[in-house]
Amino acid sequence: MRTIQLLNADQIPEDFREPFILSRYRPPGLSVVCCLKTLFQKTNETLNFWTHFLPLIYFIYKLFAVSIEHDVPHNRFAWPLLTFLVSLCICFLGSCVAHTFNCLSEHSRHVCFFVDYAAIYVYAFGTSIAYFYYTFPESMIGGIFYQWYLYIAVFNTVMCTLLACFSRIGNRKVVKYAIRVVPCIVYYTVSVIPLLVRISDNFSQDGWVETHTPYIRQLVFFITSCIVFSSHLPECMAPGEFDVIGHSHQHFHILTALAGYEQLQAVTLDMNTRQEFLETFGDHPTLFQPIGLFIMSLGIGVSLIYGFSVLITREDICRKYVGKVLFTEYSEYTLTNSKEIKLNGICKANTVELVHV
Repeated sequence: MRTIQLLNADQIPEDFREPFILSRYRPPGLSVVCCLKTLFQKTNETLNFWTHFLPLIYFIYKLFAVSIEHDVPHNRFAWPLLTFLVSLCICFLGSCVAHTFNCLSEHSRHVCFFVDYAAIYVYAFGTSIAYFYYTFPESMIGGIFYQWYLYIAVFNTVMCTLLACFSRIGNRKVVKYAIRVVPCIVYYTVSVIPLLVRISDNFSQDGWVETHTPYIRQLVFFITSCIVFSSHLPECMAPGEFDVIGHSHQHFHILTALAGYEQLQAVTLDMNTRQEFLETFGDHPTLFQPIGLFIMSLGIGVSLIYGFSVLITREDICRKYVGKVLFTEYSEYTLTNSKEIKLNGICKANTVELVHV
């Protein structure tokens, strides 16, 4: 099999570069087949793919195993667990797609990461569903936060996906990073409130509970993954030395996979050990909640991917003719150095400086 010639960081556009990764980049403009071939080459993306593809296979297996074991079509109490597993699979699949095809073109790179962001927050909503039906402490069931928890999660899913996709527009890296990271932290903090309250309540009353152990491990893995992702360790200490094996994004993937595994163990334990209590005092799963809400959040995520893909397409077209642009519909003429440029209803020039491409 013919190998794809790889490039150094200074040979590719800036948007395709990763901090402190200096070599083994795939050239932009590859075909779909060539992108797939590179999964078996030593590129700086290869292990990014495999560290999420192998967990994806495991979670797909668990999805079918749980469906059979709990007779999901006839057992409504297992629907939240199934929804959580579907969201977990979507998250890892989105990551695999993004890391495989992000070198098709500059536009495709944006679209790939729109898919990745949407998949992450679909998983976050799946987590909220599992927490709502299996994890909520007795002291919070029936309260205002309990009643609004899933609707707050829907709002957070939409807003965080919207902001994450929007962060890929513009050139201010610090602002883009803040827009991408801060909403994620807020979402995660809100979603784990019932878990933290339950651990606190149980510890003060009954001591340590069996399900607390995988939950704590999940929290540790997730927080550690955020630190690794944000710090770019270890490649920031030795740029170029971890381009293929050992850079932070690979550690991030491994830690998130472990977090997902521990979370699945904890949620399954809660479902099995708390069923009698939750069926007596908690909300019962219905077709609308959680299935309907989950499908709605998935549909909104797909819509945002499509909308931002169109927006990026229009931005690319505008850049071929003018300098700075506003992303608004406009069908008039714009003067540039006493010359008229018709933008055909695509965008309006904010400043009028002709750029020759």
